[in-house]
Amino acid sequence: MAESVKEKLTVTMAPPPAALAAEKKKAAAKRSEAENLIDGHAATLKSAGALSPEAHAAQLRKHGRTAGVAGFLFFGTVALLWVLGHHGWFLRFLVWGEERKALEAAGGQALSYADAVHRLANTPWLFGATTRLVQLYSLASLATFFGLLGIAVPGLFGRVWMGFAGVLGYVNTRILLAGAYYLIITPMAILRKLSGKDPLRRGKAEGSYWIPREKQRKYDHFKRRF
Repeated sequence: MAESVKEKLTVTMAPPPAALAAEKKKAAAKRSEAENLIDGHAATLKSAGALSPEAHAAQLRKHGRTAGVAGFLFFGTVALLWVLGHHGWFLRFLVWGEERKALEAAGGQALSYADAVHRLANTPWLFGATTRLVQLYSLASLATFFGLLGIAVPGLFGRVWMGFAGVLGYVNTRILLAGAYYLIITPMAILRKLSGKDPLRRGKAEGSYWIPREKQRKYDHFKRRF
């Protein structure tokens, strides 16, 4: 009697949790090798792309220094070569046209810095509302501002600069894509529609857009031949 009860208990007892987990895993759909490789590759890319806080801070400092040097060189070059050199005749080799003829007629010598600045004060700018001297001081101040930020606080300046670059990228991408679509693709589509062009042969379709091939390709045309 005891043996029969023990046998019934053994048969009707639920399997242990480990056995249930093994059965569930066995019954689940097996993942293919390609799926495992894709997941592993994605995890590798995520781990490789994630920077440590120290590396991220160093990268921001690098961006800040780069932006500071670029702004300093750009605004400083424009201030010196374009405003002071061309409009102030400070550098002779930058002067051309009627101004170069007048300079050569006056003796062919470049003006001194004081003479160039004085000439800028008497040169109108922005419809005569102010002088070119304001433009020179504004560009020189921007060059100094960028240079000081790139040296003093490169990390903070890099963070602000990259945020500004992200906003510009977001806006410019949509402007460029919208312009390309509405100014290039849309007019071309309208012209082709008006001229009766139908490269997809949609007007000739009879129940299907499938175009039957006149000549059968060889079985090995997909083979790599080199």
